[in-house]
Amino acid sequence: MSQRRPGYEVGYARPPQYTRFRKGQSGNPKGRPKGVQSFARLARQAFNEKIAIKRRSRSRRMANAGSLPNCRPR
Repeated sequence: MSQRRPGYEVGYARPPQYTRFRKGQSGNPKGRPKGVQSFARLARQAFNEKIAIKRRSRSRRMANAGSLPNCRPR
């Protein structure tokens, strides 16, 4: 610890130089792969997907989430 640079003080929000990330190195090198989608996004896409619903001999296209109340048995 005796190899301190003059004028540089270690403290709050100022970590020692040797513990900082090197240039070009990420803090999470094995982080989330590109192209991976979250569960919430996949669920939102599934609910917003358009489907055809046949009701009273008429065909209607609507979002999957909007079709749930229209599918009750009569």
